[in-house]
Parts: sequence; C-alpha cells; structure tokens
Amino acid sequence: EFLQSLLPLLAEAGVCHWYDFAADWELPSCERTCKVLQAQCSALGLNCNILRVAAANRRTIAERQYRVVADFQVSKTIHG
Repeated sequence: EFLQSLLPLLAEAGVCHWYDFAADWELPSCERTCKVLQAQCSALGLNCNILRVAAANRRTIAERQYRVVADFQVSKTIHG
C-alpha cells in the first residue's frame, strides 16, 4: 500500500496531507480515515497526530460522497 511506503520516508515531525473519500455522514470527524492513518503509523512504530480533517471542497464526487483531506504529523515512538 502507498501509505506503508510513504510513512518511513517522512522526516521526524513530518506532516502529510492525505486525501481520501468519505460519505457525508462521516463528516466532519472522518473517524474511518483517522483510524486507518493511526493504524498504519502504529504498525510501523510511529506516533500519528491528526492535525486537521476536513472536506477538500464543497462539491460531491458522487452522490453524498466527498473528497477529504487529513493533515497528520508523524514522530517516532519512544520505547522504554
């Protein structure tokens, strides 16, 4: 998956602008998108700080479907 390839390339405290699709009922929190990002980061031993999630525009791409953007920051997990 693209996200698994991308995450190791981000610098410490790097910010990514991730685009996804969401139904109107998922807005504004887009929990599914956030959970995917957090799970992928966690699998690679990275912390994921979701900075912002929002509809990328006001127009639908299909009936009741929107393109959304999630801005998130990654940092290395500290293992004690």
